[in-house]
Amino acid sequence: LRELASLQTKKDSLTPDDQKKMRDLTAQKRLLENMMPSIANAARMEKAERLDSFRHDQIAKLRETVAQTARQRGVAHVFDSNSLTYSTNDITEIVIQKMNKRAK
Repeated sequence: LRELASLQTKKDSLTPDDQKKMRDLTAQKRLLENMMPSIANAARMEKAERLDSFRHDQIAKLRETVAQTARQRGVAHVFDSNSLTYSTNDITEIVIQKMNKRAK
């Protein structure tokens, strides 16, 4: 791009070789400009797929930890906070501690 910009500044005094070089560089620039949206889109899609995979793995680990903790505590049923407003068998803090230990 620098070379193209340099050639464009001396447009009136270009040699035939410079003119050819400028045409070639301009064509390359257009090609790259046309390719950039699809490259950016592919990168966004890959990022979204990785994020979905990461979330899926984290949810699986969380469910495994919740199930293990519930078994250890003798809890037969586990509900999320949207389903249950009160319980004497709240294992949330224990699960959070275990998940934090796993992350280290």
